[in-house]
Amino acid sequence: MPQWFLNCEVTRTGPTADKDKTLVQLSNRSGAFRDRWFTAAPSVRRELLATALTAISLGSRVEALVDDGAPAFGTLYTMYVAVRPLDRPLPAPPAVSDPRGYLAQVPRVVYRANDDHIHEFAIDPDSGRWGHFDMNAAIGAPPAAGDPFGYFHDVPRVVYRANDGTIYELAIDPASGSWADFDMTTATGAPPAVGDPSGYSAGVPRVIYRARDGHIHELAIDPASGAWGRFDMTAATGAPPAAALDLAPFGYFHDVPRVVYWASDAHIHEFSIDPASGSWADFDMTTATGAPPAVGVPSGYSGVVPRVVHRANDGHIHEFAIDPASGSWGQFDMTAATGAPVPAARDVAPSGYFHDVPRVVYWASDAHIHEFSIDPASGSWADFDMTTATGGPPTVGGPSGYSAGVPRVVYRANDGHIHEFSIDPASGTWRQFDLHDAVSEMPP
Repeated sequence: MPQWFLNCEVTRTGPTADKDKTLVQLSNRSGAFRDRWFTAAPSVRRELLATALTAISLGSRVEALVDDGAPAFGTLYTMYVAVRPLDRPLPAPPAVSDPRGYLAQVPRVVYRANDDHIHEFAIDPDSGRWGHFDMNAAIGAPPAAGDPFGYFHDVPRVVYRANDGTIYELAIDPASGSWADFDMTTATGAPPAVGDPSGYSAGVPRVIYRARDGHIHELAIDPASGAWGRFDMTAATGAPPAAALDLAPFGYFHDVPRVVYWASDAHIHEFSIDPASGSWADFDMTTATGAPPAVGVPSGYSGVVPRVVHRANDGHIHEFAIDPASGSWGQFDMTAATGAPVPAARDVAPSGYFHDVPRVVYWASDAHIHEFSIDPASGSWADFDMTTATGGPPTVGGPSGYSAGVPRVVYRANDGHIHEFSIDPASGTWRQFDLHDAVSEMPP
């Protein structure tokens, strides 16, 4: 069946050996096909021959109506150079990183695409529809080498690592209302990053990452001066270095700023500010609770009490949380308690967030997204297979959960698209939604 592809590149053109037909070779930049030959339909052939095959030059971006069903050659029915109306955006390119969802005035989802740009999906407040935005192209920021992380403090902020280890922030300038980029590394004199950053709001905006020395460094705004500064958390606390991974330490706020990471001793450690002294201190969560060693990075969130989730060497998801009765940290095997499948054997953190109840989402060994959440009726944790319940495609990456009107979970599927699970307010049931498809439009 003929289908439009909006983001193609011409790689070759020319006649067949008997000059009876005209062939066009196309690559779809969104990943549908590569260097695929198509036989030009008579109308396309006449147009190409009339201009001696020069109207469409090699490397041109075109929009094409093709039928790819033939075993040897597809059929190219219509093709035109994509200098189309500017009010119709290009389709979003496929993802090569896991997405990060967050609420900043509207729901926002950021990811790294196959062009090494950071792309954002966000709901337009006027239309209520999802839109797509190439952040690097719009701002002129350098390409990304790792996964982006979005968060909100005063304005939406997205941090990422560039190829040279520089940490960049993309944020909306309150004066102009436009996105701008900021070289955090140069501005603060911080050492280059070898791991992805993450950001969070705790009094001031804070960004944390692993440097080449294995230390966790923080970039934060000094309330007195209003300028960004840097702080070596590992050196200040005497904590062990971080495990050698590209994945970010994770910061969150509950009573005080908190940063959790997977250390080189296979333990989960937390940096937090001591309310009595006002100084940062290191806390070995694994030793304190008797939990098994970690084999993956943690994430933390505020859900009535501070909560930290991670994958242990038994293949289970474990939670550290403060017991409200005793005020002490304890550990809990979420997988064993719920009978859920073990997580995929990847260095991907489960994602915890709070909406009505504490929720933890993760990539399971069955390639499904599963959620642990507390049942309000029983007060017990339960497992929910989000993929099976909604008919969503299998995942190839870790999910990100966040609260924005309703609970939302975004992930990268095996089609290269970002998909969202969210609760339909009308029915109260979970549904799945392809964000890539939602922002792609057919030619008029």
